[in-house]
Amino acid sequence: MNKQIAVNVQTIIDAETIVASGSYETSAIDLGNINGTMSLQYAITGDGTLKITYTVSNDGVNYVLPTGGADIAANLTKSSGTSGKDIIAFTPPLAKFLKIKATETGTSNSATITLTAAIK
Repeated sequence: MNKQIAVNVQTIIDAETIVASGSYETSAIDLGNINGTMSLQYAITGDGTLKITYTVSNDGVNYVLPTGGADIAANLTKSSGTSGKDIIAFTPPLAKFLKIKATETGTSNSATITLTAAIK
């Protein structure tokens, strides 16, 4: 018999337009019930270039990029993946809360992003 594994899917950024050099940060995502596995599916339109980063917190107040942390993805455009769509595997460090941030890095054009997280 196959064992079912619950996967929580949630749109965490919904068609948010990020202006040149601007950014958008999600509200806190509670990691209390995850098993360490996560993926982020993005869809990007517009002429900007985006990077996706994260911060974590154990107290829900002070969010930091952990030592050794890096961008989840960088240089994403409407041409990345398949026509601006792809899924990125991401294993967050052990922490109670997570925030995801999308930043426009091209400095001259905006980009619109939808970001959906699947958390196990």
